[in-house]
Amino acid sequence: MEDGMNRWAFAIPTLLMASMALAQQPEPTELAAVRVVAMHGGPEEFVTVSCKTPDEMTMDDVHRVLDVKDPTKVPGLRKQLVAAATEACSARIEKIMVSRTGDSSDVTWKAAN
Repeated sequence: MEDGMNRWAFAIPTLLMASMALAQQPEPTELAAVRVVAMHGGPEEFVTVSCKTPDEMTMDDVHRVLDVKDPTKVPGLRKQLVAAATEACSARIEKIMVSRTGDSSDVTWKAAN
């Protein structure tokens, strides 16, 4: 009988310590950043966007990635790129490809391979 009690006396604290260690590990599903790449462009046409602070994307980033000719469209396109990056972060997609649609005032995105 004492053998059985000794086993439980060892097993219970060991299980408690293991479960506490697992609970303290960081969430593995959080992304630090998303790489936003131009669908139609060269290899330098990308920006890495922080998932914690996506609003730090600059107007120059938008201009470069989307090759914007009309500077008045940049603020609206920036808002859409930030939204796309935020969605990708939530979906845990590390790299997305973006492009402008028909009239060039809307942005579409998809997961990149």
